[in-house]
Amino acid sequence: MTPPVSINNLTVSFDGTPVLENVTFKTRPGELTVIVGRSGSGKSTLLRAVNRLNECFPGCSTTGEVQLALHDGQLDVYSATTCPEHLRARAGMVFQSPNILPVSIARNMLLPQKLVRNVTGRSAEEKMRHMLERVGLLEEVHDRLGAPAATLSGGQQQRLCLARALALEPEILLLDEPTASVDYRSARRIEELLLSLKNELPMLVVSHSLPQTQRLADRVLLIRKGRLVGEWHRGQANAEADFEKMLSTTF
Repeated sequence: MTPPVSINNLTVSFDGTPVLENVTFKTRPGELTVIVGRSGSGKSTLLRAVNRLNECFPGCSTTGEVQLALHDGQLDVYSATTCPEHLRARAGMVFQSPNILPVSIARNMLLPQKLVRNVTGRSAEEKMRHMLERVGLLEEVHDRLGAPAATLSGGQQQRLCLARALALEPEILLLDEPTASVDYRSARRIEELLLSLKNELPMLVVSHSLPQTQRLADRVLLIRKGRLVGEWHRGQANAEADFEKMLSTTF
C-alpha cells in the first residue's frame, strides 16, 4: 500500500544552521505515528515540513523530498507547482497552544469552511455541529455558540481547534503536542478521538508524554539533534522491551 507520508533525505536549515538533517521515513495506512524527542530536537520542525509551514519563518531552507498520498494521487510537497495554501488545506495542523480566531465559537467553525472549502449555510452548520460533537464539545457549548471563543477554557479551545481542523476535511492531520495545554479530561477525550480517527485519517503527532505515546502510537520516530535515530513499531518482535529501551533516555 502507498505510504500516506513519505520523506526522503529531508534537511531543514534556518540561516544556514541545520535543524533537521537527512531524515527519511515512511508511514503506513491505518497507523498513528508519534514523533518523540527532547525539546529542541527538531520534532516541530519535522511536522511543519510536511505542509511547508517552516517557510513562514525567515531564513528557512529546505532540501529533500516529501510526498503525500492524497485522494487524487501523489503530491510532491516541495514541487515548484505545489501551492502552499492548497497543501495546508489538505494537510491540516493543530498546534500546541490553541490558535482560536478572535470571533465567536460558531464563527471559528463557519468562517474557515467558507474561506477554505466554500461551504456555507446549512451544510456548514451541520458540519460544525457534527465535529463539535465528535470532539465532545457540542453539549458544553450548544447554547452559547454566539459567545466569544476566548470565553472557553484552554481545553475547550483546543478541542474547538481540533473540530475546526476536522471540519475542513483534511487528508492528513498534523498535531504538535495537542494535549500539552489542556486538562486531563480534555486530553483523554482528544486521545480517544485520535484513536478513533486513525483508520480513516493519516496522522503525525508530536508528543512529550511517555504514557500518551504508549497509548497512541503504532509507530514511534525518535528524533535527536535533528536526526532520526530510532524507529519502533507496535507489531515488531519484543515490541514492549524495545519500546522501553528506545525511549529510556528520551523522557
